[in-house]
Amino acid sequence: MFPAGAPGLALFVLRLATIAWLHVDASGRLAPSSHLPVSIALVILSLALLVGVFTPYVAGLAAVIKAIDLLVGGMVPGLLCAIAVIHFVVLLLLGPGAFSADALWFGRRVTVLTGPMEK
Repeated sequence: MFPAGAPGLALFVLRLATIAWLHVDASGRLAPSSHLPVSIALVILSLALLVGVFTPYVAGLAAVIKAIDLLVGGMVPGLLCAIAVIHFVVLLLLGPGAFSADALWFGRRVTVLTGPMEK
């Protein structure tokens, strides 16, 4: 299910905040990564998060890439790294919300499973 209304808007804002976390360097400022392949990956992941395409998978991949980028980038404040990774994990677990491509593609369906005893 993809929540709409205020929860859907909150998930959209969470996606925007996660995009901001992708572009924070080890000093806590918005800055590009020092490695070109990482910068390209972060831009692609940012666009995917903005649109809301395969959000749980993109958030998981972004968490791994950002953790590596923060660790390789030099001195990493432990709190900054923890907040960034928690942000990605929360988005991974909650999903994109109603204002996303995932919601348009997969819809707001409820799957009802029937077992052999319910005939």
